[in-house]
Amino acid sequence: MLDLTIHDIDEAVERELRDIAARNGRSLEEEARSALTAFVVGRRSTAKQETAGDVLRRLRAEAGGGADFEPLDRSEWKDRPVDFGL
Repeated sequence: MLDLTIHDIDEAVERELRDIAARNGRSLEEEARSALTAFVVGRRSTAKQETAGDVLRRLRAEAGGGADFEPLDRSEWKDRPVDFGL
């Protein structure tokens, strides 16, 4: 695990962190670790989630814009009766 040292913390922030730690029955180090973890996890959960459409657009762009197909000629289907299999 990482050992982290932070210098020049504002005195008001330190006092508040000590008060919170005391209220929670934790050491200053435990409270700082908890606050840092909560901040990072909170940011991760509020980050914009990529939608399925975003993924498809990104993959299409990465593939060079997709494939080119000629549109289907459906003119012969226009007057064909529909068979629903009944």
